[in-house]
Amino acid sequence: MRKCRLGILVTVFNLLAAAAGAQQGSSTIQGRVIDETGASLPGVTLVATNESTGIFRQTVTSSDGAYLLSNLVPGRYRLSGELTGFKRLVREDIGLDAGATQVQDLTLQLGALDETILCPDTRPQ
Repeated sequence: MRKCRLGILVTVFNLLAAAAGAQQGSSTIQGRVIDETGASLPGVTLVATNESTGIFRQTVTSSDGAYLLSNLVPGRYRLSGELTGFKRLVREDIGLDAGATQVQDLTLQLGALDETILCPDTRPQ
């Protein structure tokens, strides 16, 4: 009976360690989207695309303009934001390290979606 309990405990600890290790490898992009006056923009569609693989993750900003794109594979990403009545914003070459969280606050300008503003990532590499 004692060996059985010990075996179960070892198995549980191994499973927890494996889960923790898997979470450490993923990255996150988060931030807030505002307009030129500083007002929050809810409902903005954001897409983070891995520049090497083309795999993407999509989300929509909350009522306060906040967003979170989690469980991203480390690498270089392109982040785009769109909302009807505003110019599409694209930020390229965002470097994500394993286990890191990158804050990318965005400001959308009034205009049509067919207009795109390209913004390189200006953070130190």
